[in-house]
Amino acid sequence: MVKSMVKRGISNKFMQAGILAVISKETEFRPKSETGYGTTSNERIRKVFGSRVSKLSDQELNTIKADNVAFFNLVYGGKYGNGPDEGYKYRGRGLNQVTFKGNYQAMSVYTDSDIVGNPDLLNELEVAVDVCIGYFLRNFSNSQNKLGQYNMTNVNDAKSAEDAVGAAYHANAGWGKNKADLEKDVTNGRKKAFARVEGLLTLAKAVDTGDIVVEDTSNNGNNTNNNGLSASVGQGGKNNPADVILVKKLLNKAIAAGLAEDNANCGPKTIEAILKFQKEKMGILKPDGCVDVGGKTWKALNGASSNTVETAQIVPASLDAAVFPCFN
Repeated sequence: MVKSMVKRGISNKFMQAGILAVISKETEFRPKSETGYGTTSNERIRKVFGSRVSKLSDQELNTIKADNVAFFNLVYGGKYGNGPDEGYKYRGRGLNQVTFKGNYQAMSVYTDSDIVGNPDLLNELEVAVDVCIGYFLRNFSNSQNKLGQYNMTNVNDAKSAEDAVGAAYHANAGWGKNKADLEKDVTNGRKKAFARVEGLLTLAKAVDTGDIVVEDTSNNGNNTNNNGLSASVGQGGKNNPADVILVKKLLNKAIAAGLAEDNANCGPKTIEAILKFQKEKMGILKPDGCVDVGGKTWKALNGASSNTVETAQIVPASLDAAVFPCFN
């Protein structure tokens, strides 16, 4: 996971540890499906799921929680892209318990595996890592100016482990949630993450990332940057100067973006061009404005520059893609 973060441009050790801490409390680093609530007390179920079960008597709740399919269809069905009978199909999976069809669709841009058609693929480690880091990149790029609450301006600006785990927890829960509400922490997951972050910071610092090689997928190697991207470019990206220039050149070829190729800054026009490419060439209804190393936007952009666009038919639901941090 640390190497995947570095490859995708998350280089700040505090933030690496913060993300690891959140994942550790979600799944203990083991990709898995959300378990049933058959042995969970009705009191806790009512606290976690609120209005979705409020109309059920204790006897009715006892009956439905004994049937995992019926229970998840009740609490997740008809929400965030799910059909009425798709709550069980799109229950939490992976390293950070991605839930709801809309989220599976949105996260599918970070993997070549069909996690929408076969959600269980999200429990395969390689797929789970790609999607997990992609999820954090996506949410940090859409932080709604809330990073200031954690003394940060971007994902690589964390100045302490405490700030990093707080921001990572908020990003995982969804920026639409209020910080004060998250700090109430009814599931104790946030407390677990804070308790573990220092040990995981030591681990992150110890991981040797010197052997990371970024695959060259651009024009069969005929690129001004022989190693492809070194880190992410765009909204929330690391935006290394050479990478920004490379992406600008590819955008100019793909959509005639009119970007100045001698300017290494990733400004609003560059991000706007990335968003336009993702919408018009890739069919993404809710683009993130970021080109990730080895991601589908990077592959499609390289393909577009040589007239071989790899089109990703992604149609995510229009929603605030929040993952419920309540599965522990």
